[in-house]
Amino acid sequence: NVDHDFALWPKEFAGTRHIEGTKLFIFKPEDFETENALKQLYPHGALSRYTSINIGKDFMIFLAEK
Repeated sequence: NVDHDFALWPKEFAGTRHIEGTKLFIFKPEDFETENALKQLYPHGALSRYTSINIGKDFMIFLAEK
């Protein structure tokens, strides 16, 4: 259902620890608060950057496994 907002703020990330399976977080490259919070919560997570063909539309992908 596309009318649900799945956005989370960094202070809400800890609430995802109980969710089974791999979790996907997407955020802006300049959002270092989010990057640092995810790295602390999920130290074995995988971080990568998606480089868009459109200038200014890149984003970060963080995959976290429980």
